[in-house]
Amino acid sequence: MKFKKPDCLKCPVRSLSIFEHVQEDDLVEISTTKGFSNYKKGENIFREGQPALGIYILHNGKVKITKTGVMGREQIVSFARQGEIMGYRPMLLEESYDISAIAIEESTVCFIHKNKILQLIEQDKDFALKLIRTALQSSKKVTEIVSSLSQKTVRSRVAESLLIIKDEFGEDAQGNIDVVLSREDLSAMIGTSSESYIRMIKELIDDEVITKEGKKFKIQDEQTLKRIAEKYDY
Repeated sequence: MKFKKPDCLKCPVRSLSIFEHVQEDDLVEISTTKGFSNYKKGENIFREGQPALGIYILHNGKVKITKTGVMGREQIVSFARQGEIMGYRPMLLEESYDISAIAIEESTVCFIHKNKILQLIEQDKDFALKLIRTALQSSKKVTEIVSSLSQKTVRSRVAESLLIIKDEFGEDAQGNIDVVLSREDLSAMIGTSSESYIRMIKELIDDEVITKEGKKFKIQDEQTLKRIAEKYDY
């Protein structure tokens, strides 16, 4: 199926992104020159080691950001939602991507070449400041999550992972966390085996803290889940 490239001037997603207040002339140029692609679940948007030739903006869908850890194991370090940019840090540093972006559901993504981004940074102070704030906020968020998870028991890490994905993706009309992640994804997020993750999930279900509706989780007792998540392995 071929997807029509959205017009940046009329795109509602722009209000969610750092391009919200970019000048009209620049938006017209970006609309003409940008790339626009559709990715199926599990497909790579970009991979570690590839040259960082520009930035990606998630137009629609959900994406996981991963990094290869010890023994070549994939670890989820963050997620991207509609309107969020990906791959900007290595682009600014003129490095290869040090992370990978992978669709966790069918997603559409815009790509803007680094030449245009660097031009905007030079000409538009508001855009440059937004990009800096985005980079700092993202770095702080990843650091806090990694630091917190590294000090906790597996049970606490599982509990926190559920709270994190609820905060990232919200809930659907039935109150389920509005994202479907595989057990491999969930265990990779907290750095444990799939078997350990499944065992802890079963305990939380047996204790009536969470339920599972089809492929989605529902938090039944959020206060208890938060107390479990706050326990550190000292």
